[in-house]
Amino acid sequence: MLAKGFSKPTDRVERLRSMIVDAVPCIEAERAVLITESYQATEGLPMIMRRARACLKNILSCSF
Repeated sequence: MLAKGFSKPTDRVERLRSMIVDAVPCIEAERAVLITESYQATEGLPMIMRRARACLKNILSCSF
């Protein structure tokens, strides 16, 4: 049931919604390994720095 003032979504919106709802999440094993290694190497640093280094140093500089 639609709320008052709203119309039926367009075909495009329905298609996009279906793509999002039906998407199967995937996990890249190599990325998980790189992040784990980075977290182990940066123990003792604040979490914000550990996350930043994990992303910038290990993920963005990695050539796939």
